[in-house]
Amino acid sequence: MHKCLFENQLDDLEPDQAIALMSALVFQQKNQKKLSLLLLSKLHSARDLLDSVISKRSL
Repeated sequence: MHKCLFENQLDDLEPDQAIALMSALVFQQKNQKKLSLLLLSKLHSARDLLDSVISKRSL
């Protein structure tokens, strides 16, 4: 997003178009972070489950 600003990639857009584009990028980044955290949480749960199964088989 910073790159768009510093390289003047938004010069051809009207102000309201530039704002809409930047808003969409921010929204997308926030959703990706939430999704990443959710996936990370699910992966940790799956790992814990596998660890549990492995330790039960070891007994």
